[in-house]
Parts: sequence; structure tokens; C-alpha cells
Amino acid sequence: MNKVVKLKKDTNNKDSEIKQLNSKLNRIEKKIDNLYERLDGHIVKIDKVYVRLEEHFSGIEKLLSFFKFKK
Repeated sequence: MNKVVKLKKDTNNKDSEIKQLNSKLNRIEKKIDNLYERLDGHIVKIDKVYVRLEEHFSGIEKLLSFFKFKK
């Protein structure tokens, strides 16, 4: 009878350990999701800056070509 009780305690301990590990895993997954969202925000900002730089660069190219033709 002692063996049965010990088995039940072990399974209860294992269940609680599994629940704790699952909760830790869920917290870590949430942190990772938040980091990915922040990273996406930064990527969007970088893309916007890159587009603006391309626009300005094409404008500068047009000005330079205009002055080359004037000579």
C-alpha cells in the first residue's frame, strides 16, 4: 500500500512540475512575441528611412544630371 501512495505522490509532483514548466514556457513565448513585435516596428522605421534616402538620392541624381546637360 505504501508503494501505491508513493506512486500517487510522484505523479502529483510530476504533474505540478509539468505545469510549472508549461507556465514558464508560456511566459518565455510571450516575451519572444513582444520582442518580435518590437523588431517589426524597428524594421518598418528602417524601411521608411531607406525609402526617403532613395527619394533624396534620386533627386540629387536628377539635379546633377541637369547641371551636366547645362554645361
